[in-house]
Amino acid sequence: MNNSKNILLTGITGLLGSFLARELIDQGYGVFGLARPGKGISAKDRVINGLKFVYGDDWNPEKILRQIKVIEGDIIGPNLHIRNEQDERALIKNIDIIIHSAALAELNCQYSKIRKINVDGTRYVLDFAMRCRDQGRLKKFNYISTMYVAGKKDVVFDETMYEVGQEFNNTYERTKFEAEGLVRQYLMKGLNCSIFRPSMIVGDSTQGKTSNFRLVYQPLHFFAKGIYDIFPADLQCKQNLIHVDVVAKAIAQLSDKGRSDVYHVISPNDTSIELFTKTAAEYFNIKMPVFVSPAEFDFSELTPAKRQLAQQFVPYFSYKAKFSAHKTYDFFDQNQLPHPEFNKESLIRIFEFCEKQAFIRKN
Repeated sequence: MNNSKNILLTGITGLLGSFLARELIDQGYGVFGLARPGKGISAKDRVINGLKFVYGDDWNPEKILRQIKVIEGDIIGPNLHIRNEQDERALIKNIDIIIHSAALAELNCQYSKIRKINVDGTRYVLDFAMRCRDQGRLKKFNYISTMYVAGKKDVVFDETMYEVGQEFNNTYERTKFEAEGLVRQYLMKGLNCSIFRPSMIVGDSTQGKTSNFRLVYQPLHFFAKGIYDIFPADLQCKQNLIHVDVVAKAIAQLSDKGRSDVYHVISPNDTSIELFTKTAAEYFNIKMPVFVSPAEFDFSELTPAKRQLAQQFVPYFSYKAKFSAHKTYDFFDQNQLPHPEFNKESLIRIFEFCEKQAFIRKN
């Protein structure tokens, strides 16, 4: 390996985690990936399947698997439920950096369920990080949060902001905010921590590749199926979309920076809901519903089932907060990480992948 440092990565089987693992491997890090087994599939095979997906035609198992070791465990428990004592000792002794990416990203999840993973799980990872620092050589803990800790606040949210009197649109935003609070507590205990807040992650910048068709993708699926004749959305609302591979590159490069800080990982421009829906309508040849501002929308016009489906997405079709990323951009102006503009061509790439995977079909 060109890089002698080792990184423990949680959430490695998720979309961002898989792309992060690829980026770290390509940069020469030794990667320890914490993963749970699934139904009828081992933790190692889950990780390998994710890596095969992100590498695609570049998959070279002999080269890639030399730099990664899968650790079977779970963030929801003391010592991350690592059953193999040898693995536990190896982590504590050899880890230089931890990147905590594991989270449950469901918008309408029961609070007690999502808190167990996003908050309690983060506490267990932080406790393990303290052991790695005190008994080993850990120098840095990196927590992957979200820009949407800004909640419902109509504000330009910058890296210095955290608690600004915001309320939250759902339990996901709330628990990510609470987990950030935990990270800040451990920072006060002397753990060197940084926080990364990506905006709304979509498929990669070259092929639109994604394994997660939630958030912006799911409403398009409803529209293509003709489920809604009318839908609550502000066409002038703008969202900050960012490609998953760009997020992975940014975090991989910033994760080894010495000092503690907060970094916003966002695109240089926002995308209007009007451009997003218009481009989707043209590409998939679908008739969009009539969009009505949520402030003026009569939700009683929807059936209970349609109302429940719509309500989890409505906040992101009428979002007020804006984001800034001065610290991140200052760093990458010097290090030349590309920040591609998100435009119609970018949207078409992610729509092409949707069609390729038959998540949304052209009419």
